Amino acid sequence: MMCERCGVHSPDNAISCYLCCAKQDHASEMNLTTQGFVNKVNEIFRFDCIGSFDFSHMPLILSRSNIDNERPDKCKERDFLEWKRMQQEFIDWVNHRNDESIDKMKSTKESFDNFFQHNGFLKGNVIDIGGGWGLWREYWSSDDGIFLVHDPGIERILDGPSQSIYNVFSKAFMKPMVCVTGYGEELPYRDEEFDYCIIAAALDHCINPLRVIEEGRRCLVSGGQMFIVSVCEMSSILRYPIRARGFIRNINASLRGQEHPDHHIHHFTKDGLFKMLEKAGFRGESIDIRILDRSKSTFLFKATKK
Repeated sequence: MMCERCGVHSPDNAISCYLCCAKQDHASEMNLTTQGFVNKVNEIFRFDCIGSFDFSHMPLILSRSNIDNERPDKCKERDFLEWKRMQQEFIDWVNHRNDESIDKMKSTKESFDNFFQHNGFLKGNVIDIGGGWGLWREYWSSDDGIFLVHDPGIERILDGPSQSIYNVFSKAFMKPMVCVTGYGEELPYRDEEFDYCIIAAALDHCINPLRVIEEGRRCLVSGGQMFIVSVCEMSSILRYPIRARGFIRNINASLRGQEHPDHHIHHFTKDGLFKMLEKAGFRGESIDIRILDRSKSTFLFKATKK
């Protein structure tokens, strides 16, 4: 089904466009294209960065010019090419894998449901770095503010989620979001513009994880919270201090029982990621660590900007 408003394909049983949330039979009732909304998005950008983006598809997608060929500042070409290759492998795997089971998706969602029931739901401006389809919209109050996904893989987002993801996180796809193409190492937003920063299952795919955390923290308001979800090894022996390449990635995949190469550039320990948050400027006492899935060693780090 093609959205009459933005031209994006959504699952045939969708009651609204998964990206812009326009109701398929009541698109004229949506007010996302109002000048007020556009102005709100414009205001979060640094003045020197606005010229690098195409605003013609506002308020849906802000495309950065020449994103495929530009690499983040201070990033070596060799590292950038390696990152592009590994991310293409990851995208190919996502596109060709079997649809994930509903039970697996429900288990993941239940972990997040329990967390937000105790932590409280997201409000105000939210940035989701590497957020793909913006699933954390499920826990965001869309009455005010902006939910912004900052992700270099716009083609993956436009292809839409799997049916199981759409079914389990259906509430997320009924809320608006803005997608900005770009790297987490270089956020084009002004200081202290976001109430929450989310980096879920994305930090280990980044070229420079520390820089991504530093940039996310810069954009948080005082008292704002950063959520990082990541698989963390318990032993520092299993942590790769450098990018895992070639046969190391394949050995890692075999040990984990995976039928595909390991697409993660970095591997963290729980203590190592804690120290990285401290190095990025978060105080140790402001960092809370919770385990989401013990069987997969998946942790959620909540860090508050003081």
